Amino acid sequence: MKYNPHDYQKTAIQHILDNPNCGIFAQVGRGKSSMALTALEELTSRLEVAKALIIAPKRVAAHTWRAEIQKWDHTKHLVLSRIIGNPKERIAALRSHADVYTIGRDNVAWLVDYCQRILKRWPFDFVVIDESSNFRNRAAMRYKAVRKILPHTDRLLLLTGTPFTKSLEGVWCQVFLLDKGKRLGPTLTSFRDEYMTIKHNGFGYSDKEGSTERVSEKIKDICISIKNSDFDDVPERVDITEEIELDNMAGYLEFKKTETLYIQEKDLEITPMNAGALYNKLLQYSNGAVYTDDKGNYHVVDNTKLEVLVEEIEALEGAPVFIAYMFKSDFERMQKVIPGIVKLETDEQIDAFNRGEIPVLASHPASNAYGLNLQESCYNMIWFGLPWDLELYIQFLGRIDRQGQKNKVVNKRLIGKGTIEELVLSRLADKDFNQDKLLELLKNYMK
Repeated sequence: MKYNPHDYQKTAIQHILDNPNCGIFAQVGRGKSSMALTALEELTSRLEVAKALIIAPKRVAAHTWRAEIQKWDHTKHLVLSRIIGNPKERIAALRSHADVYTIGRDNVAWLVDYCQRILKRWPFDFVVIDESSNFRNRAAMRYKAVRKILPHTDRLLLLTGTPFTKSLEGVWCQVFLLDKGKRLGPTLTSFRDEYMTIKHNGFGYSDKEGSTERVSEKIKDICISIKNSDFDDVPERVDITEEIELDNMAGYLEFKKTETLYIQEKDLEITPMNAGALYNKLLQYSNGAVYTDDKGNYHVVDNTKLEVLVEEIEALEGAPVFIAYMFKSDFERMQKVIPGIVKLETDEQIDAFNRGEIPVLASHPASNAYGLNLQESCYNMIWFGLPWDLELYIQFLGRIDRQGQKNKVVNKRLIGKGTIEELVLSRLADKDFNQDKLLELLKNYMK
């Protein structure tokens, strides 16, 4: 595709070019990645940047940035190396020749240590931290690692849509990486003294009145804020489909081909009795767990989608999110890895969610597709799976995408790439659909 940036994107790109250390705080859908890549392409063509490192959540580092680079005509020539996998694979990727390197945020400490001990140098002159709000904890290993490389990096770019979500302390941590305390103070203690106050119970700090405005004024020369509310072109809803490459895709394809799933740990064979049962089992597999009997027992076959869900929720930094799941096993697995998740069952939970007291609310669409108003505090929807029923999909989404919603709804669908979920998505996009067409699609899919 040819890149035709909006005026605000042109401004942001120039901001990156003019400011070696800066931040782009842009909400979902405003094209942070394309702005960063456009600036990077310009800097490499000027010979001002030789190697760029992009630090991002695991799946974003592995897949999203590669797709973004390949998407645009002016960036597709950039050579990408993904520093992912086991240590041997990461070392090989690091030592390969490329323009852009991506790495998951949890491997940053390893990378810095390796470069320090083995390479004896820091090879990157431009570092981009995608979802920099994940670097708000100064005690975290990833944060400490980034601080070590600051003297050896010519350029640092922070990208996030949620810099202020929890507390201004997180803003201090991020901005410190840019200016080493010049604007908001050299220590967190000095920042707290200036902009925060001790809570009444004596535990923790809260922001002083007017602190957000004061902090924004202090950092506006190096951090650009792009809010959807600033534009008249804000759509009512942003639909995002994230295609996820399952780690155990080979097992899925074998199951689809043979129509038999063998679970070695249990010495158990699962053979669906008919086409409908097979389709349902393939959907379960796409989500990561397949039922082994009719009593609710299941076997986990792949955790890829669940890991992505956890990362998506972490990126929201506590902003309320409504999750749709298709199978009971989905929610049971979510409960083990998502703190504070609540299954929607009572009116009291609805009220608490609308007050912002429940950060993660989950439900099966068939249980709560009608008659609920959940738009008071929530504008984020994540589908851990999709229903075949278009009306059910529309009605469930309508719990937050409805009159009275003050924010642009972000509607994210997590889809297993190459799985039967792609058929479900195409069905939802087809308004002229009937049962015969569904059966024909499924029949062709199994060929």
